Amino acid sequence: MGESSCLPVSCPLSLQHQLFAPIGYHMSTIKLTDHARERMFLRGISKSMIQSAVDKHDKTIAEDDGDTRFVKSVRRKGNRRDLHVVAKPLPQEGRDTWLIKTVWIRGEDDPNPIVKAIKTLLMKLFMR
Repeated sequence: MGESSCLPVSCPLSLQHQLFAPIGYHMSTIKLTDHARERMFLRGISKSMIQSAVDKHDKTIAEDDGDTRFVKSVRRKGNRRDLHVVAKPLPQEGRDTWLIKTVWIRGEDDPNPIVKAIKTLLMKLFMR
């Protein structure tokens, strides 16, 4: 069977967006820095959350250095919080391509230094 017959759970993410995205919806390309990957891992932020913030943000903030901060309200631990995604446009990579520099959720603290060190070590061992 071809790709079009796969179930949504087993479809590649790009195919899921093609099948379930509204007509005319354009998904941006995102590339992650090592720093952004580390912050995602430490803060429990998924790539799909970042994709949603970039593509369907509630607001954007222009940073002084030319970066863009995308802000999207997300539900976490029973509360609504703002997900912040700082990105730099990469026009040489194609239309709507963004380099994700860092991510955080307003109102959530990073883990304590010992937990952070352990998570960082695990990430470096298993995610590269």
